[in-house]
Amino acid sequence: AEVPWLSSGLRVRFIDEDGPFKSSYLKKGFVRKVDDAALVADVDVDGGTALRKVPQNVLETVVSKGCLRVEVVRGLHRGIIAELLERDAKLNIAVIRTTSTQMKGISGDSRMELSLDDVCEFKQ
Repeated sequence: AEVPWLSSGLRVRFIDEDGPFKSSYLKKGFVRKVDDAALVADVDVDGGTALRKVPQNVLETVVSKGCLRVEVVRGLHRGIIAELLERDAKLNIAVIRTTSTQMKGISGDSRMELSLDDVCEFKQ
């Protein structure tokens, strides 16, 4: 089964080459509203278009060069908002820093390295 990873405020890219969202292929936008049960989201596409009920499987995570904040979208720390310290697209690595208030059992700031696929640019 597909695991839900979308949440409001995430920056995403359309990867639907030949389906109903092909006109938005490779365009980026922000997730506005999510239906986890149906694995769909409403997305505000850059340039002003708003698309409804976009399936999660036609979207992918985005971490732009100037990005400062990300949300962890997969794995043990899913849902945590963190500061992006480094990104390496060639090695597919994101280095993030979280605060102790977000991490149970960890005191002080925590720095960790994750796959770029497991984090997504986040807009407050």
